Amino acid sequence: DTLFTIAKNHWALGHYSLFVRPGMYRVETSRNDGFAYTAGAQNIMIYAFKDTAQKKLIINVINYTTENKNTTLILQGITKGKTMLLVNRYVTSEKEGDDLKPYPVNSNGNSTIKNNSYNVDLPARSITTYMFVPM
Repeated sequence: DTLFTIAKNHWALGHYSLFVRPGMYRVETSRNDGFAYTAGAQNIMIYAFKDTAQKKLIINVINYTTENKNTTLILQGITKGKTMLLVNRYVTSEKEGDDLKPYPVNSNGNSTIKNNSYNVDLPARSITTYMFVPM
């Protein structure tokens, strides 16, 4: 018998292979926290992908730090005046059982983007996938 363990890297890869599908395109992201590129890459990284056929927006946020973080996603030019609804949130973290685990969309029940911004809580050492659709 052979025993094996699925590493957290496997689950982290799933945030891309499961949600970012052929035909989607990457959306440019930028940061306004003042970090230089290298420091930013050791803090929080954000990747966004748009599916024009199914009208979905996928945002993957990686928190490399050992602390829980809070940040704001600001969408400019992608919503074209539409309100977006957060329909799914999946988390992989160092916590036992957090392996692409579906979480409530938001602890305070707010699941829409207001004024093109959305406040998100990020567990320490985690990757979180947010799936938005237009309302």
